[in-house]
Amino acid sequence: MTTALILLTVMLGAAAQRITGMGFAIISAPILVLLLGGFDGVLMVNLGACFTSALMFARVWREVQWRRWRLLVVGAAFGVIPGVWILTLVPADWLELAVGVIIVLGLVAAGRVSTSATSDGRYVVMASGAVSGLMNAAAGIGGPAVTVYAVATSWDQRSFAATLQPYSLIVGGMSFSAMLTVHGATHGLEPWLWAPMLATCATGLVLGEWLRRQLSAVVAYRLLLILAVLGALAAAVRGGSTIAGL
Repeated sequence: MTTALILLTVMLGAAAQRITGMGFAIISAPILVLLLGGFDGVLMVNLGACFTSALMFARVWREVQWRRWRLLVVGAAFGVIPGVWILTLVPADWLELAVGVIIVLGLVAAGRVSTSATSDGRYVVMASGAVSGLMNAAAGIGGPAVTVYAVATSWDQRSFAATLQPYSLIVGGMSFSAMLTVHGATHGLEPWLWAPMLATCATGLVLGEWLRRQLSAVVAYRLLLILAVLGALAAAVRGGSTIAGL
């Protein structure tokens, strides 16, 4: 049952990524951290996000804004190591709570930041990348920080979605490598689970391609927010309940 739920979560995350340009980590991180624990859950999120972004990048590379991509990646490089360090110190229950709270706050902020409140200078882009890299390594969810930046600077959605694919590929790869370097191995993931997980990612992209043609952009965006909030709340409630001894 747990394996089926893991694969279903990965498929939904990949489908959301194809529909909206982002969403794999937002959808899958709360559930995978809940099911697998902090380290293994974040590790699987990063690998799945890398694989999904690589497949999507092959289709959208012409629309990537490479200047912004470079600045985001440089910023993220400074955030990944502190994020991995946090992951080694924080118990799984606290990570579950943190993942849920961070996602909810990130989504709320992304919807409320004024488009005139943030400049488009290089240091702002790099700062967003640094926060994203830290969150990606610590909780597997680097998207909210970049999303807040995109909303605050009125970044065109198509270009943002395209640029996010090589960014997620690089940052996810950095986080995945840093985690394995620090820890040496996974804690409890069965080796045979990796191949079905990657196959399910590909299946989710095919499903997302079909759904993208059926749904309007407004409906797809609202669906992403609903799924993300529900998953985040589930992780936050479980982590908080365990911490409180309920």
